[in-house]
Amino acid sequence: MVIAELKRLAERQGAAGLPRRPRPVEARITSYVPWWAQRMASRSRAETRVVVAGRQSGKTHWASFEVLRIAMERPGSFSAVLAPTYQIAQTAIDKLRAMASEIPGAVWKEQKKRLLLPNGSKVAVFSADRKESVRGPSIDGVFWVDEGAYLSERAYEAALGALASGNGRVIVTTTPVGKNWVYQEFTSDDVENAHFRFRSSDSPYSNKARLRRLRRKMSADKAAQEFDAIFVDDLLLAFPDTSRLFARGFPDRSYDPALQNVLGVDLGKEQDWLVVTLMNRYGEATILGRWRHLKWTETVPRLVAMAQDHDALVVLDHGAGGGYGGVLIDFLEADGVRVLPVKTAVVGTKAQIVEQCRADVEWERIHVLQNTHSAQLRHELATFQGIKRVHRGREVMVYEGPQVEGEHDDCVISLCLANWGRVRGGSGPEEEIEDLREFVLDPDDMESDAGFRFGGGGYRFGAPGWRQ
Repeated sequence: MVIAELKRLAERQGAAGLPRRPRPVEARITSYVPWWAQRMASRSRAETRVVVAGRQSGKTHWASFEVLRIAMERPGSFSAVLAPTYQIAQTAIDKLRAMASEIPGAVWKEQKKRLLLPNGSKVAVFSADRKESVRGPSIDGVFWVDEGAYLSERAYEAALGALASGNGRVIVTTTPVGKNWVYQEFTSDDVENAHFRFRSSDSPYSNKARLRRLRRKMSADKAAQEFDAIFVDDLLLAFPDTSRLFARGFPDRSYDPALQNVLGVDLGKEQDWLVVTLMNRYGEATILGRWRHLKWTETVPRLVAMAQDHDALVVLDHGAGGGYGGVLIDFLEADGVRVLPVKTAVVGTKAQIVEQCRADVEWERIHVLQNTHSAQLRHELATFQGIKRVHRGREVMVYEGPQVEGEHDDCVISLCLANWGRVRGGSGPEEEIEDLREFVLDPDDMESDAGFRFGGGGYRFGAPGWRQ
């Protein structure tokens, strides 16, 4: 009788949400059917498994299954997922939640970004662009780093500290971007490291005809990276560290009669986005708008209003042969807007503009206000790449975002154009990239009070700054 009463009491306590003892639970996920490369990676019992994979080859699907499998095999364990940006983390979250829906009793906690499993195990998801770090109990389940090539080595090593006192396993999945820390892990001769390569063309779920079309739009080395998961020497991340770029607020500049505002406008209409970034002479930037599917007759008045409201110089891409960029310039100038046209399609010009922005981000000469659009900029900066090319006998860098569906670089280009207007004013881009290299790399030049000029006022960028 007493034992029966205790059992009923224990059941009532459990129903009220009190913790229960972790217990083994069996579950079957029927939606996941691995192909041969995924099965090989799953059979490995190495402490660290590094999977470099082509686009749409199933690396995220595979890793999501592995995380759930290990978490379910280890009742009461704690696992963590780390991605470079929240947008990338959301892809992992979607896969985990879809698979976990087949596990009875699994619950997703949206606010804490945690998955609670019926055997008492927890899976927490973090992104490196948020303040919170990988924290909680020691990782004794699995630590999954998604798109590791876009994550700084410092962030990876810091997160590994959570494994120090546990016996958790490590999974790194990524599409390669040059030979960074992921390459070192992939080629490590450590007996506890196993490496695997998923090629897009090998996956039975990839669209072979579409892959062939995409390959024809890319250079051989870019396609080797994106689809064959090959580490290419000449590829690099353009903005590897943006940890001090974003700010919660800027000082009140209403007293300043000569802010020398600039609007960097990257044009887009249907597939791409039109993005407008405002920057003043102090290097304080705000993304004012990001839109598409809007008629040019509606876009022009919006741009004119922004330029007039902020008394700003507008910097935008003139386009090859004029294009719609040239048409918009005519309309803007007809309304009295000052315009600085640039031609990013010219080899070297875009590189000058991007490299100027890279240097100013690195030396903390510019900052971006956090708002509804800044998360998109964070993501684009984390995936924006440079690749070496030989053009007319000289080596140049070509910069672009990932050439895959759903990825954009409009916010990055808008920021670069705004910064170019801040630095160059009305002088326009140099024809040779070498002419700017010394200037771009020397931080002392940016402390000069001489400045440049455009419009009717003097332009100084050595003015007092602010602190985050």
